[in-house]
Amino acid sequence: MRQAMLEWGRLQWPANAPRSIGALARRVSAPLADELSRLSRAAYGGDAVSWDGQALAKSLRSFAVLDDSDEDTARDPLPPLMPQT
Repeated sequence: MRQAMLEWGRLQWPANAPRSIGALARRVSAPLADELSRLSRAAYGGDAVSWDGQALAKSLRSFAVLDDSDEDTARDPLPPLMPQT
């Protein structure tokens, strides 16, 4: 799911694609941003966090883009840990 969401981000912002789920979450409104944060915590958090893919799918139906500027690069300067091969 993580890869699918990052691919979706590349399609939405081809000139300045988000390179992490956190960067993607900063570009969209709640509830999608909240669900993306839950996805990230479930994948990388130390605590066992339950994650519901249905809630993410539902949130994709109603969201707004908050920012599509190059600001994200300044906030997320590190390259992804696992780049595409």
